[in-house]
Parts: sequence; structure tokens; C-alpha cells
Amino acid sequence: MDKDSIMLDFLLTCPAINENSLFFNYAEGEDNTSHFITEASDISTQKPFVDGSVMKRYSFDIIVYKSLGYTPIDTTDVTTDENLDELSEVQSIIDWITEQEELKNYPNFGDKIDVDVMYCTTDKPALKGIFTDTMGTPTARYSITIRIDYLDRTKMIWS
Repeated sequence: MDKDSIMLDFLLTCPAINENSLFFNYAEGEDNTSHFITEASDISTQKPFVDGSVMKRYSFDIIVYKSLGYTPIDTTDVTTDENLDELSEVQSIIDWITEQEELKNYPNFGDKIDVDVMYCTTDKPALKGIFTDTMGTPTARYSITIRIDYLDRTKMIWS
């Protein structure tokens, strides 16, 4: 299997993603949908080592759409803001990736690929836009970039 398929299977073990619809390289702003968007992946992060192995980086974005409520923050009831609750749900994806890194629980890219680190590039989801139309609910578009640095030993000369 290719890295994208392996990563999709791995992401489906994340409760915040598994509870919603997950799409690959397709993004339509529907509430409670997540989208796996590929970036230029498998980029070498440095020159190959003498033994033929290469450090590489695999990157992708998770785009999450969440409905927005048009409710002003009221000092008497700050705890019921729908927008804060939705952001917290998206934040749980970052928290899950961080937890997987701490546990060294990585996607299995094969026998000759050794994952070094998996991380999100920010500690909060980026709000990349708010979409409104006359027929539906306003929807926020959140983005999370995830990177995996790994040692590719497929062209190693000796072990």
C-alpha cells in the first residue's frame, strides 16, 4: 500500500475523525466533514547518508468543516458558545497526533521505513475561512498540517 492509504487507515483510528466523514483530496464545506489533502510528500530533508538511506518528510493537511453559531459572547453564559465547542473538537485531532507521538504509535509504512517523528506544525487549528450562503449554516474551515519525518532505507547499500 502507498503512504496515503496507510495514513488514511491510521487517521481513522482518531475518534474525532472517525466520528465524521473523511474524504481524500476532495473538499466541500459540509458541517462535520474532514478532508485529507495531500501536499508535496516524500521530500528529502537532507542529502542521502553514506549507506544510501535518506531522511524524508511526508506532509499533508487535514481540513475540517464545522458549523458556526451566531451568538455573541455573553459574560453571564460564556460556557455555551457553539464556536468554542466546535474548535475544541478540531483541537482534539492535534491532541491525538501529539499523544500518538508521545506513545511512538506511528503508521506502519513498511519494513524499510523508520518513522522518526510525527507532529502538527501548530498547536492550534488554523481558521482558514468562514463560508456563508443564504440557504445554509455558516461554516468554518479549519486546517491542520501534519508532518512525518522518517528514514527511508529502501536503497541502503549495507545494514
